[in-house]
Amino acid sequence: MTAEVLLSRLEKVRQTGRDTWVALCPAHDDTRPSLAIRGLSDGQVLLFCRSRDCAVEDIVAAVGLTMAVLFPDRPTSPYSRPQRHRWPPADLLRMAGRDARVVGIGALMMTSGDPLSEVDRQCILDAATRLIRTADEAG
Repeated sequence: MTAEVLLSRLEKVRQTGRDTWVALCPAHDDTRPSLAIRGLSDGQVLLFCRSRDCAVEDIVAAVGLTMAVLFPDRPTSPYSRPQRHRWPPADLLRMAGRDARVVGIGALMMTSGDPLSEVDRQCILDAATRLIRTADEAG
């Protein structure tokens, strides 16, 4: 399901950003839009009532839908490829920054002649391996 099906059943819908909206929460007597809606790229729809923390099940039922409509159809064939979830770019940068510091400190220690313990060597190797994987994941 795309978010549009749900949005068409809500009142006072207002777009607040790319694939995000607010609307009156149908699960309680809402007078100001308190229901946050977000459509994800894979078709899933996230809901959150900021006013009374209404249960998602209650929100969906109040507009005559079921929970199944919040999730896209998934292939049921045992031969279908699992969906690959990419890391958000900000998370990749944070992880890469941390690992780059570990590798950099290791390089400084080696060039200054400081001995590296086996634990230090393993940490540097692990960080370098993660950097390579992160670069591969980032494409």
